[in-house]
Amino acid sequence: MAILLSGSMSGQTIWQFIKLILIFVVILILAYYATKFVAKYHSNSLVGKTGLKIVESMSVGNNKFIVIAQINGSYYALGVGKDEITFIDKLSDYTPRFADSEMIDGSSKKSFKDVLSQFTGKPRQDSDKNNKSDDS
Repeated sequence: MAILLSGSMSGQTIWQFIKLILIFVVILILAYYATKFVAKYHSNSLVGKTGLKIVESMSVGNNKFIVIAQINGSYYALGVGKDEITFIDKLSDYTPRFADSEMIDGSSKKSFKDVLSQFTGKPRQDSDKNNKSDDS
């Protein structure tokens, strides 16, 4: 106990603690960028190479889902379980829930400012700025 309380030992202990914290931070940063790289690699490897897209899914039990999948432009209802996929029916008159409003092909058609103004209740003022610049 007397050794830990001495001045020279506590300075060395503090330095080791600081080095340990710095190494931990470096490992966290490396793990963050490695995860982003792997996610980007996997998303780029699958984009545009398949004609399959999951449009909607709903859980109906423990590890069981009903899925609406778009396969080469046609929509299908599928039952998905832990170890199996069951074809339910082809949906000839199905239209995606977000087709006309906010989502088409998985990409948002609204800008971030539009979505933010929807939650804050304040209308966008870009049109007001454009009108003032036109009057000048």
